[in-house]
Amino acid sequence: MLTFGQGGRIMIDYRPLEELDCRMSTFVEDLKRLLEQLAGNPIKASPEYFGLVARRSTWLAAFAEGGGKIVGMVALAPVYIPTGFHGLVEDMVVSNDYSGRGIDFGLMTTVIKMARNRGMLWLIAPTKPGDKAANERFRKFGFTPDPTGNFRLVLSP
Repeated sequence: MLTFGQGGRIMIDYRPLEELDCRMSTFVEDLKRLLEQLAGNPIKASPEYFGLVARRSTWLAAFAEGGGKIVGMVALAPVYIPTGFHGLVEDMVVSNDYSGRGIDFGLMTTVIKMARNRGMLWLIAPTKPGDKAANERFRKFGFTPDPTGNFRLVLSP
């Protein structure tokens, strides 16, 4: 739980989406709004689709105080390949209304801790070369660019 006081007291609770009832219209609309903000275009996804994704990967949601609104999210998808178990960090977004309040820090810190606890050897974060804010955010957490343009964080030797 993260608490900050800028502009009033706001408590952020980070919970995996699989703990939610993704059929609740409020949460589905919050998720669609955040994904549309991230993608820059309309998202056509049903409650059933969000439920499926929540069961296949881990979506971490940041809730504003009282838990009535999702204000940020990130996805951690497990990847099993012959060279080792790792995670893919995708769809990290914080509502423009809550930007600059440390929610991205809380989401990323929680994702890294979850990945370590699950035994992932490294994390990959695909970014666009021109997305300076995302690239800087990943660098702050120790991710380094790899030859493909993605960012990688080694979690264990």
